[in-house]
Formats: sequence, structure tokens, C-alpha cells
Amino acid sequence: MSGIIVLCLSITIFLPLVTYMSVNMIDEQLYERSESTPVLVGSKGSPFLLTFNSIYFKTEIKEKLEFGAYEELKSSIKGKVIPLHTFHTAKGIPIVGTSFDYFGFRGLSPAQGTLPQMLGDAVLGSNAAESLRTGAGGSVVSDCESIYDISAEYPLKMRITGVLAPTGTPDDNVVFVSIKTAWIIDGIGHGHEELVGTLEEMDSIDLSDPGRNPDDSVLFIESSEIVYNSRLKKFNEITHDNINTFHFHGDVSGFPLSALIVLPASYEEEVVKLLAELNLTRSLQAVRPTRTVEEILAILLDIKRLLDGFSILVLISTAAFMILVIWLQIRQRKGEMLILDRMGGGKHAMKALLLIEVTILVLTSACLAFAGSAAATSVIRSFICA
Repeated sequence: MSGIIVLCLSITIFLPLVTYMSVNMIDEQLYERSESTPVLVGSKGSPFLLTFNSIYFKTEIKEKLEFGAYEELKSSIKGKVIPLHTFHTAKGIPIVGTSFDYFGFRGLSPAQGTLPQMLGDAVLGSNAAESLRTGAGGSVVSDCESIYDISAEYPLKMRITGVLAPTGTPDDNVVFVSIKTAWIIDGIGHGHEELVGTLEEMDSIDLSDPGRNPDDSVLFIESSEIVYNSRLKKFNEITHDNINTFHFHGDVSGFPLSALIVLPASYEEEVVKLLAELNLTRSLQAVRPTRTVEEILAILLDIKRLLDGFSILVLISTAAFMILVIWLQIRQRKGEMLILDRMGGGKHAMKALLLIEVTILVLTSACLAFAGSAAATSVIRSFICA
């Protein structure tokens, strides 16, 4: 009987307690991260997706931002602009392309090794290093976007230069690379084996004659450009020996980014230049992450109120159950009360004994409920920060 009472009381205390602890934890985690990020800039779309992709690395974002927007914004404001590229993963772990400014902005420093030094380098968050079971001196390979697309770029093998000190934030669960390395994963840039001939040497060659074609990787020559076929070997790892062969095709201003973190130099620059001008006159959006988080927390508070209502009903039913059980115990133990009375204990002694038993049951239930709530909150925290 005591076990049933403890179980019912534990559940009754657990429900409102875990709701309270979880909502407070989520409020603290989301606000702490968003308050440190003044403004996010991205392509027109959902501000929720932009916020959660750029700050928590949780959602996918399809609206790509051009690098030209970063260059233009950087030259037009006094504040700092940090680019983000979040379109790829490595074994399911987000790969975030960014600049060195990001590490200073978030207060990230390597616990072992160094930050990325060259193209193809990566640095891991502490949890990412544990998940990948590797560290400085190891390697990590980007995930293949589609195994059925034969025209897709090969996954890039990146050299790990260091592991960041744990921060208890989403940065612990990320593989950080440079923006250019992220573009290599995109397939915008690549490196390949040394070419046999120069354009001038091939200009007079009949490519239809296999005997006169010194390089069968050449497909055709058009507009003073040599076009190669799939025989041309591309490198899937950047080393000191082949780094000079890596190059990019196209106009860099059109290369993709996912978002920009903007640190305005003044309040006027934040309101007038970013929030007003970008949102009203261009195809970009500028959002304050705290506003987005406040809207999400408002929904969570509504859910909390609903759960609190259910908890009150459970509390009432459990209290009625407890009163019934105590009343039945008193009736069942009339013999014990009579013996205690004959021994000179009196009614007060029996009441004190019952009070002690109830107190022990309540305290045991409260301890179990608190331990369960702490464990559940820890799981939720790990999910949010993962």
C-alpha cells in the first residue's frame, strides 16, 4: 500500500515540477543564446527558420543568401558582419562555415590543437569530437548529399586541427570550417590533377583524333576555355601538395551563404540601417533573435498553463485518494490504537505516529519526483543543445 501511495504522490509532484523546471531551463537557454546575437540577416523567408538555423543549428534553411550581400553590408556599416554557411553535415553533425570573427564573438577557444589554419581544415565542438571519436590530428568526411546522383561532388575529407573547449551551447555540437572550405563541399570549388597541356598547345589539336589528343580527359575547347570530362581526377582531400590546384568557378559575389550575424556599432545603425532599410527596401530580412524567441516562449507558456491545469486535477484526485487511504488505515489499525492506548500511549501518540508515516511517504515521493524532474530536464537540455 505504501508503494502505491509513493508512486501516486511522485507522479503528482513530478508533473508540475518537471514542467516548471523545463520551461525555466528552455527560457534560460534560448534567451542566453539569442540575447548575445543582436541581428540576423538572411534571405526573405521564415524568421523562425532563420533564427534556429543560424543560432541553434537545428533546422534546415532553403533560402540562400549571396556572398555579395555580405560584402555590400560589410562595406556599408561600421559594425561587424559574420558570415554563416550551414548547408552540410558530417555523420549528421552540422558543418558550419564561418570566419575567425565567429570564434571571438562566441568566446570559443581550442582546448587542444588550433583553429583552422588552411583550406580543408576543421575544428570540432567538444560534443562533436566525442560523437565522432576523434580529435586534433584526425579527420572527418562530409556527408554525401545523394548516393544516386553520379554528378554530385565527392565528399570532402577534412583534417581536424583542434577541439574547442566545452561551452554548454550548440557550438559544442558543430564541425567548424572556413567559408571557402564550405564552398569546396558545395562543389563550387575543387582541385584536380595537373593538366597535360596548355590552352595554346591544345588550340591546334584535333580532339576527334585520339592519336593527336595528348589528354583524354579533355572534352572540348570553347571560348578559350578547356572543358574536361569525368576522366579528370578530382581531389577529395586538401593537402599541402595539392592545395594550389584548388580553385573556384563563377562570380564569388553569387556564392551561397545561409545567414549573416551582424553586430551593429550603434543602436541607430541597428534600427535604421538594418531593421528598417533591409526589411523595407531589399529582398533580405533582418530579424532580432530575441523577438523570435519571445514568440516561441509565449507558446511554451500557454502549453505550461494547460499542463498546470491538468496537474491541478491530478493533485485533487491524488489528495482524495490519500484521504481515503489514511481513513482506511485508521480503521484497519483500530486494534493497534487500542493496544497503544492501554499501554498509556494515548490518542496523541497514535496521531503523531500516523503523521510521521505520512511525512515519510510525502518526503520519499518528493525526492523521487525531484530526481525524475532533474533527469528529464537534463535530457531536454541535451536535446536543445544537441
